[in-house]
Amino acid sequence: MWKKILLAVLVAGGVSAALIANRVKQVAVRPVERGTFIAAPPATIVTEIARLQNWVTWSGEKDDPAIRRVYGGPPSGTGATCYWSNGNRSVEGRMTVISVRPDSVELEVELVAPKESLTDYTFQVTPEGSGSRLLWSASGDGDNLIGKALGAVEKRDKRLGTELENGLAGLKKVVEAQENMQAYRVERSITIAAPDVFVLAEIMDFREWSKWVPREKLDPDLKRTFSGSDAQPGSTYFWSGNDETGVGRVSMISSSAEKVELEVELEKPIDSTSDLVFTLVPEGAETRVVWTISGEKNASGEALTLLGSSPQTLAGEMERGLANLKAIAEGAVPGKASSGTRKSGGHAKPVMTIVADSIVLSTGK
Repeated sequence: MWKKILLAVLVAGGVSAALIANRVKQVAVRPVERGTFIAAPPATIVTEIARLQNWVTWSGEKDDPAIRRVYGGPPSGTGATCYWSNGNRSVEGRMTVISVRPDSVELEVELVAPKESLTDYTFQVTPEGSGSRLLWSASGDGDNLIGKALGAVEKRDKRLGTELENGLAGLKKVVEAQENMQAYRVERSITIAAPDVFVLAEIMDFREWSKWVPREKLDPDLKRTFSGSDAQPGSTYFWSGNDETGVGRVSMISSSAEKVELEVELEKPIDSTSDLVFTLVPEGAETRVVWTISGEKNASGEALTLLGSSPQTLAGEMERGLANLKAIAEGAVPGKASSGTRKSGGHAKPVMTIVADSIVLSTGK
């Protein structure tokens, strides 16, 4: 009889231990998540997170002079690392940026001392109203120890959750302060079912802007003057029109297969300078285009956007412009860019190809 009782106790104990261990494991591997709203576009937030040298200003880390930090890899983005330790290496670890996308950043934190652990951080950014919703998730093996009390795991979750909340509050403060200093920034994006060369052809050739930029159509008598080599850095487009189009100049600052940077200097109806950036991300046979416009504020804190329109109005124009760009680029695909020079708007449109991330122009001759 006593053998049966002992066997029952052992079996019951084993089942209970297995259930507890499984429960501890489930809780431990569950990511800890916290979120917040930040009055800034996703690109600004992603850039700040991916720049590890700035983490000490917002993450809640103590700026301990005894801690020595060494940064490696690129200054920002995938591959950037931060190694830290104190004099006797009782505190030691490394953070690495694993991947950076337009809407997310993934990092790995390897702690060597005071105890070994490995934690994965994921930041997910989603546009929301006039800003972005940021979700910070943390998961790792630091407390995933079979047999550790369930209460300890829950305490770990609470502690880590507080750290994430403090970090998000710091990041929100830093990014929103930067936005106020940088004046206004408006960003819109679209996916175009065409290779990037077809999109670049419309963006980089100022003579094509009359087809897809909405304001170009507001004045049928708009005067246009072009200088420099078409579709290349240094090229300039000067326009002069009625009150709706104004007077100004747009210059190409730089270009690559991934990004085209432009500067717009407006003379009338207001005097202002704006930066235009087109970022292209290939997605299979499609291209994701992100259009960003940023610029100054006046002494009253009002955004000096293109032609004095509000950021909301400007955003609507950008959306219409991207829709026009999508229609034109997708319509050009059957024409085969390799067939030579395309005639467009009365000028010979150069053919664009991309070699080693550089844009190569040819006349098709």
